[in-house]
Amino acid sequence: MRLISIAVMLVLASIVYAEGVDEFLAREGGVRAILKNYDASFVTDFDDYASEFLYGVEKREGFVFQLSAKAVGTCVREIIEIQDGFYCFQIEQNFGVGGKPDMIALIIGIDDQLALLRAMAIQGNGFEISNEEIVRCFERWSSEFSFVVTGVGIDFIQADIIARPNSFLKLAREIYEMCPDVVDQGAGSVIALASELRRTNAMFFWWD
Repeated sequence: MRLISIAVMLVLASIVYAEGVDEFLAREGGVRAILKNYDASFVTDFDDYASEFLYGVEKREGFVFQLSAKAVGTCVREIIEIQDGFYCFQIEQNFGVGGKPDMIALIIGIDDQLALLRAMAIQGNGFEISNEEIVRCFERWSSEFSFVVTGVGIDFIQADIIARPNSFLKLAREIYEMCPDVVDQGAGSVIALASELRRTNAMFFWWD
């Protein structure tokens, strides 16, 4: 009897989630069209995802969708172009391994990237780098050059550089200080990272 009750509760919960996302997409027709164009499908509400896969994240109204790794970057950037009163970003990266889809999230009530970094409670695991330090660093960069955060997960941040900084080498040194793995497990040197930043116009951070 208990198992039946749990099953009924799960079904009812999925209906509530579906109604919530349908209401949001009905209001945001442009978002609906973009998600449909990239074959993105609704997975769960943000709170449900956060409670299972994230930590230190406060409850937020929002939704999580899945789509192919090849489409996720373009999909997120198109939604960011039209977002108003919510923030769209990649929340999970699987790089197409085993055909597993990537995840994007839309959090309602956040339309500022610094607020997003705070809300996601991202921190440098294993390097004693706090969320406050990360936010302060991005806040300083926002006064020096223009960028858009396109992804925040349990252990990564990614951002597009829109207006270039005066010195990519200076930026690379600051990135290395905050996220050593980007060099030690990635570019190989600060100079190589500076070259990569200049070539890709993108910043990527991960903490194991």
